[in-house]
Amino acid sequence: MAKVHFDLNSQGVEALLSSPEMRAVVDGYANQVAGRAASMSGLDYDVESGGIHRAVGAVRAGSVQAYRDALENKTLNKALGV
Repeated sequence: MAKVHFDLNSQGVEALLSSPEMRAVVDGYANQVAGRAASMSGLDYDVESGGIHRAVGAVRAGSVQAYRDALENKTLNKALGV
């Protein structure tokens, strides 16, 4: 069997991971997680391009009450299915 040689194009992967299409995918997942954790008061989500050259989604507790709920009831973990 012949050996296969594969060269990864780093710039192409970086362009793919930071593309508007990938940001839309990440935004969709962040929105789903935020929706599942809707019982948590003060929940907000954000999608940003981080310094690591890719789309990054974050679901955060936006208030002290939401943070406490996340700690006590593991709301975000449950929303992620962890």
